[in-house]
Amino acid sequence: DINAPAMFVNGWYDIFLQGTIEGFLAREHKGGERARGNNYLILTWATHNDERSDDYHYRDNLGRVNLGELRDRFFARWLKEDAHALDGVAKVYYYLMGDDTDPQAPGNRWMQADTWPLPAETKPLYLLPDGRLDDRPSAEAGWREVLFDPENPVPTYGGANLLPNLKAGPWDQRGVVAGRKDILRFATPPLSDPLTAVGRVTVRLYVSSDAPDTDFTAKLLDIYPEGDGREILVTDNIRRVKTRQGFDRVAPPLQGLDDVVELEIDLWSIGWAFNRGHRIGLDIANSNYPRFEVNPNTGDDFPQPWKPMRKATNRVHMSPDRPSALLLPVVREKELIPVADAQ
Repeated sequence: DINAPAMFVNGWYDIFLQGTIEGFLAREHKGGERARGNNYLILTWATHNDERSDDYHYRDNLGRVNLGELRDRFFARWLKEDAHALDGVAKVYYYLMGDDTDPQAPGNRWMQADTWPLPAETKPLYLLPDGRLDDRPSAEAGWREVLFDPENPVPTYGGANLLPNLKAGPWDQRGVVAGRKDILRFATPPLSDPLTAVGRVTVRLYVSSDAPDTDFTAKLLDIYPEGDGREILVTDNIRRVKTRQGFDRVAPPLQGLDDVVELEIDLWSIGWAFNRGHRIGLDIANSNYPRFEVNPNTGDDFPQPWKPMRKATNRVHMSPDRPSALLLPVVREKELIPVADAQ
């Protein structure tokens, strides 16, 4: 067992975000006697390289929680045996992101908590054939389909990227979607009240393909009202269909468009307040390149220079028996404790 406690620090748009959270949880709850219960988690606004998006307006309070000071106090407690060094320090600090234009909007400030994950209610937003995200699943069976050409993948633009040649962070996705027919857009109506999501996000899809294997991607968006119109990327990820039964085994090849299977896409964790008047958006596609290598749609793991790739007709199914949905961890206001109010 690991007996050394630790302070785990990462950002919402860092490629190592979820690994950092899992490391904190493992040591906090399953570490050795000295480590267990003595760890701290800090989740910032940042990318891995602290890159800032030109499409998102950051406030001047990003340094409100002083990471250097917290590290010094942590080391004073555990290396210098100063029993009071961490007095008043919260177990968790996280930067809640959100609407960057309305000064009265929730979010865009540091929050604190006594535990992670925060108490939250899983709110399903069901995908409907007409492109809506709704509180109820589709009453009738339907699907939407795209033709996925791995020779023309959806380009990466923002997100939790590591490589310096890829933009990272909350970038506007309008330029990605424009002119493409291989992205399925789903969205709520404008929100009548703010909705704050803090924690793990999942997309559950029921899918089929005329290829033996393919990929499905999901992007969670904050869609701003008319007059602004930005489609800010909150988080995204991908799942290969042949991993649908687990990453330690290969599921049977798909047998055609009538062979519908369940697929879960893990969008990792977020801290985002969707403001009233905004829409929650979800883009479903089959590629996000070059962050993720394209699927050749042949059953092979990766494209091979000597083997041709193929196009794939891919469907997302929606019905009472196949309730494809976005699952959001919605947090009540009483669980949201701003740092300034707590000190």
